[in-house]
Amino acid sequence: MTMVVLALTACTAPIGVSPQTLTTPASITEARPTVTPLVTAPPRVTVSPPTVPSPTANMIPPGTPPCAAKDLVLTLVSGNGATGWEIEDWVITSRAILPCTVEGTPTARFVADGGAVVLASKDDHSLSETILLPPGLPVAKPGELVTRGHAWVDLWFLNGCRPFDSPVTLILTIPGSGDIELWSHVTNYRPPGRCDSPEGSPILVAQPITEGVY
Repeated sequence: MTMVVLALTACTAPIGVSPQTLTTPASITEARPTVTPLVTAPPRVTVSPPTVPSPTANMIPPGTPPCAAKDLVLTLVSGNGATGWEIEDWVITSRAILPCTVEGTPTARFVADGGAVVLASKDDHSLSETILLPPGLPVAKPGELVTRGHAWVDLWFLNGCRPFDSPVTLILTIPGSGDIELWSHVTNYRPPGRCDSPEGSPILVAQPITEGVY
Protein backbone atom coordinates (compact mmCIF):
# COMPACT_ATOMS: atom_id res chain seq x y z
CA MET A 1 0.00 0.00 0.00
CA THR A 2 1.30 3.46 -0.89
CA MET A 3 1.18 6.07 1.98
CA VAL A 4 0.33 9.61 0.98
CA VAL A 5 1.52 12.30 3.44
CA LEU A 6 -0.07 15.69 3.14
CA ALA A 7 2.00 18.60 4.40
CA LEU A 8 -0.17 21.25 6.04
CA THR A 9 0.92 24.80 6.21
CA ALA A 10 0.92 26.25 9.78
CA CYS A 11 -1.27 29.12 8.69
CA THR A 12 -3.82 28.27 6.14
CA ALA A 13 -6.24 30.66 4.57
CA PRO A 14 -9.93 29.94 4.41
CA ILE A 15 -11.03 28.02 1.43
CA GLY A 16 -11.26 30.27 -1.61
CA VAL A 17 -9.28 33.12 -0.07
CA SER A 18 -5.72 33.83 -1.01
CA PRO A 19 -3.35 34.38 1.90
CA GLN A 20 -2.20 37.59 0.29
CA THR A 21 -5.71 39.12 0.53
CA LEU A 22 -6.00 38.86 4.34
CA THR A 23 -5.69 42.16 6.13
CA THR A 24 -4.37 42.42 9.67
CA PRO A 25 -6.48 44.34 12.27
CA ALA A 26 -3.85 47.07 12.52
CA SER A 27 -4.46 48.09 8.92
CA ILE A 28 -8.26 48.44 9.35
CA THR A 29 -9.41 52.02 9.37
CA GLU A 30 -12.70 52.36 11.23
CA ALA A 31 -14.83 55.37 10.46
CA ARG A 32 -15.96 56.85 13.83
CA PRO A 33 -18.67 59.50 13.95
CA THR A 34 -17.75 62.83 15.50
CA VAL A 35 -19.88 63.41 18.61
CA THR A 36 -20.30 66.90 20.00
CA PRO A 37 -21.37 66.68 23.66
CA LEU A 38 -24.50 68.61 24.49
CA VAL A 39 -23.97 70.53 27.75
CA THR A 40 -26.90 72.35 29.30
CA ALA A 41 -26.20 74.84 32.08
CA PRO A 42 -28.22 74.20 35.23
CA PRO A 43 -31.06 76.65 35.82
CA ARG A 44 -30.35 79.57 38.12
CA VAL A 45 -32.08 79.05 41.44
CA THR A 46 -32.70 81.96 43.78
CA VAL A 47 -33.11 80.85 47.37
CA SER A 48 -34.62 83.24 49.87
CA PRO A 49 -33.87 82.72 53.57
CA PRO A 50 -36.83 81.16 55.37
CA THR A 51 -38.91 83.20 57.72
CA VAL A 52 -38.25 81.86 61.19
CA PRO A 53 -40.91 82.61 63.78
CA SER A 54 -39.87 83.27 67.34
CA PRO A 55 -39.56 80.01 69.30
CA THR A 56 -41.93 81.24 72.01
CA ALA A 57 -44.70 82.28 69.62
CA ASN A 58 -44.40 78.94 67.85
CA MET A 59 -44.74 76.98 71.10
CA ILE A 60 -47.90 78.64 72.46
CA PRO A 61 -51.05 76.71 71.50
CA PRO A 62 -53.97 78.86 70.42
CA GLY A 63 -56.33 79.63 73.27
CA THR A 64 -53.73 79.30 76.04
CA PRO A 65 -54.99 81.54 78.88
CA PRO A 66 -53.01 84.07 80.94
CA CYS A 67 -51.69 82.73 84.21
CA ALA A 68 -53.74 83.64 87.28
CA ALA A 69 -51.86 85.53 89.97
CA LYS A 70 -52.73 82.85 92.54
CA ASP A 71 -50.85 80.25 90.45
CA LEU A 72 -47.61 82.22 90.16
CA VAL A 73 -44.63 82.06 92.51
CA LEU A 74 -41.91 84.72 92.39
CA THR A 75 -38.45 84.06 93.78
CA LEU A 76 -35.67 86.61 94.28
CA VAL A 77 -32.74 84.68 92.79
CA SER A 78 -30.02 87.32 92.52
CA GLY A 79 -29.10 90.98 92.69
CA ASN A 80 -26.43 93.16 91.18
CA GLY A 81 -25.55 96.79 90.54
CA ALA A 82 -24.78 99.09 87.63
CA THR A 83 -23.86 102.79 87.65
CA GLY A 84 -25.55 103.39 90.98
CA TRP A 85 -28.60 101.27 90.24
CA GLU A 86 -29.30 98.14 92.27
CA ILE A 87 -31.10 95.38 90.38
CA GLU A 88 -33.26 92.58 91.77
CA ASP A 89 -33.88 89.54 89.55
CA TRP A 90 -37.24 87.86 90.25
CA VAL A 91 -38.05 84.49 88.65
CA ILE A 92 -41.66 83.54 87.85
CA THR A 93 -42.80 79.91 88.15
CA SER A 94 -46.28 78.60 87.43
CA ARG A 95 -48.07 76.18 89.77
CA ALA A 96 -51.12 75.89 87.48
CA ILE A 97 -52.19 72.43 86.34
CA LEU A 98 -52.35 73.57 82.68
CA PRO A 99 -50.03 75.72 80.55
CA CYS A 100 -50.57 79.47 80.81
CA THR A 101 -48.88 82.68 79.68
CA VAL A 102 -47.41 85.86 81.12
CA GLU A 103 -46.51 89.02 79.24
CA GLY A 104 -46.00 92.73 79.46
CA THR A 105 -44.27 95.00 81.95
CA PRO A 106 -45.37 94.59 85.57
CA THR A 107 -45.98 97.41 88.02
CA ALA A 108 -44.23 97.21 91.38
CA ARG A 109 -45.72 99.11 94.33
CA PHE A 110 -44.64 99.64 97.91
CA VAL A 111 -47.82 99.94 99.93
CA ALA A 112 -47.89 101.20 103.51
CA ASP A 113 -49.93 99.38 106.12
CA GLY A 114 -52.58 102.05 105.88
CA GLY A 115 -53.01 101.37 102.14
CA ALA A 116 -51.12 104.36 100.73
CA VAL A 117 -48.71 103.74 97.85
CA VAL A 118 -45.36 105.18 98.94
CA LEU A 119 -43.40 104.16 95.82
CA ALA A 120 -44.51 102.83 92.41
CA SER A 121 -42.40 101.68 89.48
CA LYS A 122 -42.00 103.39 86.16
CA ASP A 123 -42.34 101.54 82.87
CA ASP A 124 -39.27 101.71 80.63
CA HIS A 125 -41.57 101.08 77.61
CA SER A 126 -39.46 98.28 76.16
CA LEU A 127 -41.15 95.70 73.93
CA SER A 128 -42.44 92.57 75.59
CA GLU A 129 -43.24 89.07 74.38
CA THR A 130 -45.78 86.47 75.43
CA ILE A 131 -44.13 83.68 77.41
CA LEU A 132 -45.49 80.17 77.91
CA LEU A 133 -45.19 78.72 81.42
CA PRO A 134 -45.72 74.93 81.47
CA PRO A 135 -47.03 73.14 84.55
CA GLY A 136 -44.97 70.94 86.82
CA LEU A 137 -41.63 72.78 86.90
CA PRO A 138 -39.91 73.23 90.27
CA VAL A 139 -39.94 76.66 91.87
CA ALA A 140 -36.68 78.50 91.28
CA LYS A 141 -34.25 78.85 94.17
CA PRO A 142 -31.94 81.76 95.06
CA GLY A 143 -28.74 81.64 93.05
CA GLU A 144 -30.13 79.41 90.28
CA LEU A 145 -30.01 80.25 86.58
CA VAL A 146 -33.29 81.18 84.94
CA THR A 147 -34.16 78.10 82.88
CA ARG A 148 -36.67 77.74 80.04
CA GLY A 149 -40.20 77.23 81.23
CA HIS A 150 -39.70 80.06 83.73
CA ALA A 151 -39.91 83.80 83.22
CA TRP A 152 -38.16 86.63 85.03
CA VAL A 153 -38.50 90.34 85.68
CA ASP A 154 -35.93 92.89 86.85
CA LEU A 155 -36.63 95.70 89.32
CA TRP A 156 -34.15 98.58 89.15
CA PHE A 157 -33.68 100.85 92.19
CA LEU A 158 -31.90 104.19 92.51
CA ASN A 159 -31.59 106.91 95.16
CA GLY A 160 -32.52 104.85 98.18
CA CYS A 161 -31.50 107.43 100.73
CA ARG A 162 -33.77 106.80 103.72
CA PRO A 163 -36.22 104.19 105.02
CA PHE A 164 -39.95 104.46 104.71
CA ASP A 165 -41.82 105.93 107.66
CA SER A 166 -44.09 102.91 108.12
CA PRO A 167 -44.04 99.17 107.41
CA VAL A 168 -44.51 98.40 103.73
CA THR A 169 -45.60 95.52 101.48
CA LEU A 170 -44.16 94.99 98.00
CA ILE A 171 -46.80 94.05 95.40
CA LEU A 172 -46.15 93.18 91.75
CA THR A 173 -48.99 93.49 89.25
CA ILE A 174 -48.59 91.41 86.08
CA PRO A 175 -50.80 92.51 83.16
CA GLY A 176 -53.59 90.01 82.58
CA SER A 177 -52.72 88.04 85.72
CA GLY A 178 -53.20 90.31 88.73
CA ASP A 179 -51.46 91.26 91.97
CA ILE A 180 -48.76 89.12 93.59
CA GLU A 181 -47.46 89.92 97.06
CA LEU A 182 -43.69 89.51 97.13
CA TRP A 183 -43.21 90.28 100.81
CA SER A 184 -45.15 92.17 103.46
CA HIS A 185 -45.03 94.35 106.57
CA VAL A 186 -41.32 95.07 106.56
CA THR A 187 -40.35 97.83 108.96
CA ASN A 188 -37.56 100.38 108.45
CA TYR A 189 -37.22 99.33 104.83
CA ARG A 190 -34.86 101.49 102.81
CA PRO A 191 -35.11 101.05 99.03
CA PRO A 192 -31.87 99.91 97.37
CA GLY A 193 -29.80 102.07 95.02
CA ARG A 194 -27.09 104.69 95.43
CA CYS A 195 -28.19 107.85 97.22
CA ASP A 196 -27.50 110.61 94.70
CA SER A 197 -30.05 113.14 96.00
CA PRO A 198 -30.76 112.92 99.75
CA GLU A 199 -33.73 115.23 99.45
CA GLY A 200 -35.19 113.41 96.46
CA SER A 201 -37.50 110.43 96.25
CA PRO A 202 -36.35 106.89 95.48
CA ILE A 203 -36.67 105.67 91.89
CA LEU A 204 -38.00 102.26 90.84
CA VAL A 205 -38.16 100.95 87.25
CA ALA A 206 -39.75 97.64 86.24
CA GLN A 207 -38.42 95.85 83.15
CA PRO A 208 -40.57 93.73 80.78
CA ILE A 209 -41.07 90.07 81.61
CA THR A 210 -38.48 87.92 79.82
CA GLU A 211 -38.25 84.20 79.07
CA GLY A 212 -35.66 82.03 80.80
CA VAL A 213 -32.65 81.34 78.59
CA TYR A 214 -30.80 78.36 80.09
